[in-house]
Amino acid sequence: MVRARPFLLNARTLRSAGARRAPVLARRLAAAAVVLSSPLLDVPAVRAVAQGPGTISGRIVEAGTRTPVPGAQVTVAGMTVGAIADDDGRYVLSGVPAGAVVVRVETAGYAPAEKRVPVRLDGPTRADFALETQVFQLDEIVVTGTAGSARQREVAHSVDQVLLEDVDEPVVGVENLLAGRVPGLTVLQSSGMAGAGSQIRLRGNVSLALSNQPLVYLDGIRIRSEGYPRNVPAAGDARRGPNDVPSPLNDLNVEDIERVEVVKGPAATTLYGAEAASGVIQIFTKRGHRGDPVWTARVDQGLDEMQPYGTDADPYVGLDPWLRSAWRQRYSLSSSGGGDVRLYASAAFDDNEGVLPNDHEKRFALRLNADAAPLPGLDLAWSSSLTLHDLNSTPAGNNAHGLTQNAFRGDENQLGDGSKEAIDRILEYDIRTGIDRFLGGLTAAWTPSDRLTNRLTVGYDRAALDLWQLRPFGFVLAPDGILADEDWTGSILTLDYVGSWVVPVRPDLRTTLSWGAQNVVSEENRHAGYAEGFAEGVEPTLDSGALRLDFRGRTRVANGGVFAQALFDWRNRWFLTAGLRLDGSSAFGEDLGLEPYP
Repeated sequence: MVRARPFLLNARTLRSAGARRAPVLARRLAAAAVVLSSPLLDVPAVRAVAQGPGTISGRIVEAGTRTPVPGAQVTVAGMTVGAIADDDGRYVLSGVPAGAVVVRVETAGYAPAEKRVPVRLDGPTRADFALETQVFQLDEIVVTGTAGSARQREVAHSVDQVLLEDVDEPVVGVENLLAGRVPGLTVLQSSGMAGAGSQIRLRGNVSLALSNQPLVYLDGIRIRSEGYPRNVPAAGDARRGPNDVPSPLNDLNVEDIERVEVVKGPAATTLYGAEAASGVIQIFTKRGHRGDPVWTARVDQGLDEMQPYGTDADPYVGLDPWLRSAWRQRYSLSSSGGGDVRLYASAAFDDNEGVLPNDHEKRFALRLNADAAPLPGLDLAWSSSLTLHDLNSTPAGNNAHGLTQNAFRGDENQLGDGSKEAIDRILEYDIRTGIDRFLGGLTAAWTPSDRLTNRLTVGYDRAALDLWQLRPFGFVLAPDGILADEDWTGSILTLDYVGSWVVPVRPDLRTTLSWGAQNVVSEENRHAGYAEGFAEGVEPTLDSGALRLDFRGRTRVANGGVFAQALFDWRNRWFLTAGLRLDGSSAFGEDLGLEPYP
């Protein structure tokens, strides 16, 4: 079976879940209609939606107090038969065919309950229900900050979830998805330029010397969270360029995301080590479902415009002639389905202008996720993506060779001329950034019994950047011309193992023992060239300049640790967690060794 979603402009694609909700909504409306019509018919308020040979009746109460649960919705699975419980918790279902059926009861504040009921034709069948109270927020299943899947009530720290299906408006990127939806999370936008990155802070800054950016995981794989290197020349003034930093999160296609879990503060250091002091963000992408493929197509179109930030008389501080309404467009296609091997595949293309004249972003993203269970108790999950990301940037910021500073200063600028014709010559400054990024990871989960689980994840994140900028021969502020070209590569290799064993000590006390080890190796390599002083009519290259400089650098950091943790659960109400981690890092130095973190 193949389905296609409609194309929408500036709106979220209609979800097929709406179709699944329709029968439930119809049953609710039908039941409500019968209740409202009962005074006219002079019959009891609770009445079946349909008429037929068999009848099921009963009473719904709370399991602990045995008090009635009014307003509960009662339905028969697979049929358009339903009723609403009255104030005494009683209900009647009529029109039920003979044979075994499944009756389901749902209402807010209680766990759903269902029962298999044999329906007879010689008289009514009785089916009573005792519902367990349930606080839904406490029983959400979370993964981040725990040694395995756990109910949120069992986790001693706050884990916030953001589900993409709950977001109605179009989402531009991951940072936009999180902004305003996670308490204590702040997104600091660097600029309005195309491809611009943002800084994420969870409950503010926590360190004066180390990174305050939270760790980011994608399907259990550590990925780069810090911004990419700035596109600046290796020699000369480091302010020359766009004065902006692309974000690694911009490489991700937001349409591939299923949910995001966020742990704020140092609560997750037992599992993730000292680097998690600023918090952890874990992104989970969509997985394939079992069955025929379902296709989804989507088109987004929109405009970016700069909001006034100056005075009423000069709302853009002299930058008005160069600002534009920037057109944004995205096209995406995905498919989900399979049998023994379940697949999710997607492709997306973005073509976005920026509000400044030279700003332009193009991105092409592919994703392939696969899930399989080759043996009983063994589940394999593969995640991979490839992104080709190209950025053209306008020279901006605190840059004497840039557009914005010269426009702001008017006649007092570096050119000594504030006219548009004079400042337009700045736009000959050509700045390009190319990003090729691959993410891949395999997770093997072995569950030999209901109480014992093991999970091993191997992941790799590699980004290759080409940072290129040219002020050509005859450039107004560098007449001899300047060329800077840098190749930068960064990689993160992740190896992560976690085991968990549930030990039922006594009926009202349960203990979960967890253990694990992680090793993360980060490496960066840089090769930069710089040349200036070109001859007229000669193509500017790193070899054709009168002055030629070469720079190389390499950084490698290995972080590893082991941990043990115990969770004590008394009567499913009181929880106590104790853990200890031993962490080591090549950045600590050879003499420091392992450091404990309780």
